[in-house]
Amino acid sequence: MAELFSKDDEYAYIMLVWASRAETPEEVAGRAWATMCALEDSVPRDDPRYQDPSWTGIPWSATPEENPELYDLPAPGSLLELETEMRHRAEVGSDGTLTAGLPIGADLTCARSNGASMASYSGNVGSGVASLENTVTIRFAPLFPTGDKRDLTALFRRIVSIWQPDWALLDTLQTSREVQGAQESYADYLIWLSEAESGPAPALQAATTGPFGDGTLITLNTWSIDGVRALHQELLSAGIPPVNIRRPLDLQIVPQFPAVDL
Repeated sequence: MAELFSKDDEYAYIMLVWASRAETPEEVAGRAWATMCALEDSVPRDDPRYQDPSWTGIPWSATPEENPELYDLPAPGSLLELETEMRHRAEVGSDGTLTAGLPIGADLTCARSNGASMASYSGNVGSGVASLENTVTIRFAPLFPTGDKRDLTALFRRIVSIWQPDWALLDTLQTSREVQGAQESYADYLIWLSEAESGPAPALQAATTGPFGDGTLITLNTWSIDGVRALHQELLSAGIPPVNIRRPLDLQIVPQFPAVDL
């Protein structure tokens, strides 16, 4: 990640957001497990820098100050174990779907780097109250092997397919700090917008656009902070809808995607 963006950047991240969606704990577990598989698949097995990767779970009932030792516990090691954990923590209605947001997340660590984090996913999903309560964020630490732009774009598409959001962005912490007001335009290195929510994307000079599933993938031409800033200004001029969900209490029109190997 540090080579693709900047060695001074603390992390890159994919953020996904969507409106109300009725889901069961098992469905959420399936998406979470597919996310873990996608991140693990990016780690080369033959590179000595990334040997012995492992997932650490998040102790939902305790803070680090209360029980710091819990933060070293392994995450569920199978989809079945993850489904069991989700069912245990979930609040569900008579139809089996979530009635409140369900926190999710785990941290992918590297034993060869003294247990340092390589990547993580976290979020709160299953909320039918407000759109911004349905979010998932995948973070990439500087040592995470993102590969080149093509590799990271492929991972971005896979993550978007898994979560089926209303919009998704690939950003870095440094970029988000330096491009003021970017939340008004979605401007970033990679952007995916549901056509049902945002309509068709405009033609752009700073980025290329193309269909992906029931929406549009926007890829920045020049991957730099200045490139994001130029795209931000162009999107504002094009009058793209702001980053929000216009009808937060309505059920999401769930976008569909071409079949991918999860």
